[in-house]
Amino acid sequence: MNHSFSRKIRLSIIALFAFCFSLKDAKAQVNVKDSALRFTMIQFSYAYQFPGGNLAQRFGNNSSVGFDFMCKNKKRLLFGADFRYIFGNVIKEDPLVNLKTPDGNLIGQDGAYATFSTFERGYSVMGKIGYLFSFKGIGPNRNCGPFITVGGGILEHQIRIQVQNNNVTSLDKNTKKGYDRLCNGPAIAASAGYMYLSNKRLINFCLSVEYIAAFTQNRRGINYDTQIKDTQKRTDNLLGIRIGWIIPLYKRMPADVYYN
Repeated sequence: MNHSFSRKIRLSIIALFAFCFSLKDAKAQVNVKDSALRFTMIQFSYAYQFPGGNLAQRFGNNSSVGFDFMCKNKKRLLFGADFRYIFGNVIKEDPLVNLKTPDGNLIGQDGAYATFSTFERGYSVMGKIGYLFSFKGIGPNRNCGPFITVGGGILEHQIRIQVQNNNVTSLDKNTKKGYDRLCNGPAIAASAGYMYLSNKRLINFCLSVEYIAAFTQNRRGINYDTQIKDTQKRTDNLLGIRIGWIIPLYKRMPADVYYN
């Protein structure tokens, strides 16, 4: 996937965010306790993820924080988009091995050992659709229940190299790019979980299991440590458990009556 295609996907999903946000509630009054509502919601979430495929050869377990914008209609169909920021500190692949001393250190410009760290960093952007199942007795209203979603977009990851005071000549802003293993590509995702929306809007949360499969490739010219171009077609997987706090955006009226 070239950078132009990647940019088109990001712009398309941003447009989906904007479309969801532009939706307006209708004027009919309904009671949230008894009615399946049409409304939008935003969610802030955290997940602990386990890598698989080629990703597990480079990184260990990681964390992810997310932002979702979702629309739900009266038929309990879901559609929207999400952004995930991926971060971790378990790096299994050492791109700096050729720059290090035999005892595993880097030499700074002053001749002393430099202080440095490597981290996992990445993100995903997805558009998605889904369905909310409503069963009597498993929630306080018809807007709660188990759900499933599927989606597609892009995933990107890299090794972040951080050198204190930037005092290693061979690791300046530009040369770091030859070591960071930047990869991205198209991705698909699926999730299943439970959504809870209280009648009073005081407690609203989501708990889910999610899976991402991405088909990525190194986007740098060459890896400086190997002096060759990495042309491997990668399959990067992430399996995680996510918990989120939901903010429903329907309008509240007296006596638990909402616009829909």
